Amino acid sequence: MLIEPKGTKYEGVPVQNLATPLKALTLLSCASSAATFTPEQCAEVKANSARFEVIGDFNKDKTTDIARVGVAELKTGGLVRVLLIGPKGKPKQHQMFTLSENGFSTLIGDDPLAWYQCMECGHGADIKWDATKKEYVLEWGEDYG
Repeated sequence: MLIEPKGTKYEGVPVQNLATPLKALTLLSCASSAATFTPEQCAEVKANSARFEVIGDFNKDKTTDIARVGVAELKTGGLVRVLLIGPKGKPKQHQMFTLSENGFSTLIGDDPLAWYQCMECGHGADIKWDATKKEYVLEWGEDYG
């Protein structure tokens, strides 16, 4: 399912000014005012305990962080899936991961938080904080789907 990225700002910051410069960004959502999916699709997401946005202290620094998934068009061209993660309220400090296909992705779990590209597949990556590098890393698990 192709999802067209349309937004030009992320938390008030122009998307071309993010750590990875973008042309456009759309965060995935089931919120009625900005729903990306049908009510039936959103019910399936909820039934699988999946989320498009998660708030927590993912790097254990006693500061509230936020993780979000979406789709974007890179400034250099190409549509991608994105994961943005960092301190809540500080979008310029958010680290961005991209995967070279546009479409659905979701966040599952809490500790560890994982980024999945489908609801019932083994294409998930645990999102871990690397204290040495002072950045998040993705640890891709075994493919069981």
